Amino acid sequence: MSNSVERALAKVNAGDSVAETEIVDRYAEKIRQVATRRLDSRLSSKVSPEDVVQSVFRSFFRRNQEGEFQFENWGALWGLLATIAARKCARSRREFTAQKRNVDLETNGASSFASAAQSSNEPSPDELAAVRDTVDWALSNMDEIHQQIILLRLSSYSTREIARLVGRTQRTVRRVLDKFRERLESQFLDD
Repeated sequence: MSNSVERALAKVNAGDSVAETEIVDRYAEKIRQVATRRLDSRLSSKVSPEDVVQSVFRSFFRRNQEGEFQFENWGALWGLLATIAARKCARSRREFTAQKRNVDLETNGASSFASAAQSSNEPSPDELAAVRDTVDWALSNMDEIHQQIILLRLSSYSTREIARLVGRTQRTVRRVLDKFRERLESQFLDD
């Protein structure tokens, strides 16, 4: 094992509670901040940022124990944890605003849930850094032309424009984009 994050996670998987505590201490507050920004205040009676922190670590350590992850650096680990946290917050929002459980029916807030949810969707600098780290991780081990295709797409170029710029067919461009999306989904979708 060549990097420190992989060594730390190997210790966690071997039952080293000190290594697990170090990881929790390193990221708990950042995850709490993500959850605080993403959870509507009217959901506070249903789910708290601390609930999200615990759920993120529970999911992460279980899935890591199953060998689902490999990280090149601590930034890649943070990217995954931030993604899991954001998705858990979104899931909570969906769950508690569903028709049967609509938290709006329980509160008399002046602002609508939609406007509150919209304002909480702005990414923070930490979340943007996590996205950059995630994209860097996903681009690793891809050949240069595939990386170029992905980066052009992330820069809002159309499939047709990308095909022209890189000298490939639109079908090839779509196939590369689909494989990239599948790689991200297989790595980050929480069960």
